[in-house]
Amino acid sequence: MSSVDDWFCPVQVDVGPDGALWVADFSQFIILHNLPGNPERGLPEIDFDAGNAHLNPLRDRSHGRIFRIVRDGATAQPEFDLGGANADEVLPALYSTNKFWRVTARRLLVEQEMFGASGILHTMVRKYLSKGATGELAGQEALRVLHGFDSYNDSYGTGFDTVNQIFASQQQAFGVVALDMMPRNTKFSQLLSDSDLIFSDDKNMQRHALLAAAEMQPSYAIAEDLLIAAKGLDREDAWLPDVLKIAIKTHSDQFSELAAAEAEDETELALQPQRLFAETFAPETYSGTGEFTRDGEVLIIESEDGADCAYQVSVPVIGGYQYRYQGWVKTEKLSHEGDTHGALLNIHPKHIVSEYVVEDSDWTLVTVDFETAVDQLTVTLNCLYGGWGQSTGTAYYKDLSLTAVAPANSLSAYLKYAQQQPPQNLIGDATRGKDVYENNAANCMSCHPGVGPDLAAIGQRLTAAEIKQAIINPSASRAEGWEDNPAVMPQALNFLSAQDVADLVEYLTENTHSH
Repeated sequence: MSSVDDWFCPVQVDVGPDGALWVADFSQFIILHNLPGNPERGLPEIDFDAGNAHLNPLRDRSHGRIFRIVRDGATAQPEFDLGGANADEVLPALYSTNKFWRVTARRLLVEQEMFGASGILHTMVRKYLSKGATGELAGQEALRVLHGFDSYNDSYGTGFDTVNQIFASQQQAFGVVALDMMPRNTKFSQLLSDSDLIFSDDKNMQRHALLAAAEMQPSYAIAEDLLIAAKGLDREDAWLPDVLKIAIKTHSDQFSELAAAEAEDETELALQPQRLFAETFAPETYSGTGEFTRDGEVLIIESEDGADCAYQVSVPVIGGYQYRYQGWVKTEKLSHEGDTHGALLNIHPKHIVSEYVVEDSDWTLVTVDFETAVDQLTVTLNCLYGGWGQSTGTAYYKDLSLTAVAPANSLSAYLKYAQQQPPQNLIGDATRGKDVYENNAANCMSCHPGVGPDLAAIGQRLTAAEIKQAIINPSASRAEGWEDNPAVMPQALNFLSAQDVADLVEYLTENTHSH
């Protein structure tokens, strides 16, 4: 969009209720916030206002314009009149191709509590699940209205059944909306795990499923799906590696327990540290005056009047990889006033720095750990002196190296990330655990005792850790006397939250009495 009007400054454009294009025009001759002023270089002298914006009489503070653009020969008219409309009159607007009317219809249905439309909305979703693009927009809007009605938690289970049908259909247009709208509770957490969408082949569906998982309560079932996703992840995808981390953060304890054994067996590309020779580094001065010298393989920077500078080198890297840049630093009378950091290592283009060394310090090992972007080909490594401010004194750098540690999105990398999260510290409650044992959908009592071993006095035979492991991974070991029994404990984690497991372990641990 352009204009011969020098004051035309469009800042927002949208389709209006009449189908026309509406443009908000800032109407400014002066676009720049700041104007460079330097009389010494022939540029005008500039006065600045609050916020450092330059003062100019052509800056208009009181006017703006709105343009309504219609195709030649067309007469744009509002598609609906929803003033005072009832549900039957509002619902057709959900089918409009104009987003304004769909959003307005949603708002009116929810604000005016037209709950009687719930049945029609469920029917719309199920009807268009099998019809491809036809009715997709209306079906998606229906899902959003049902969320506004809190219909997914209805006592009849209709909302749950609708989401279940959507997941079973693998229909992306409806699936991503259902994943965003469904409640974040244990019932829907189980449904999410059962759907296998967390490791779906459809990347967009998988992304939304991972975001939903990140908002659920900690769960072994979700963690198990995250483990599968981590092992089969598309490492070159621009979004999935980071979204997976967000989900792992929520289920970090459970993921750590499940992934530990498998990560030990993971084969990584073993690369030797790349030695960085002093002669490959070049001086770079940002401000002040520094003196650059070398003593064999030792880089030296010193300044009497103050300098912010560095030795730097650009080296090739593997995209999507974890790296470690490290070396030894020694300083003599190195100042670090204000925001100055002293002597340190850092990388470009990311702002990642090592610890800094100041004053009089003996040789100190400093390290920078970083990950390369998927499409990154090079990285600039700095031996920094000063750093966002000037230092004085002398800094020495030696034995510099760069090591490719592992793929950034490997299972071991995700395990390390999970282990770095604060512990959940879930406290088990025996009373709640008794209720889980007797009434949870995992149905423990139907097999113990009988099909499975008697759990009476199990707290005398097994530790809390052993009981927990038996619940999480029942096939890892067999109870005494049941080694040759063909019965296998079914997977119960889909029915148990992490808190349920903690409560159940507490109840069974306290169970030290025989029947």
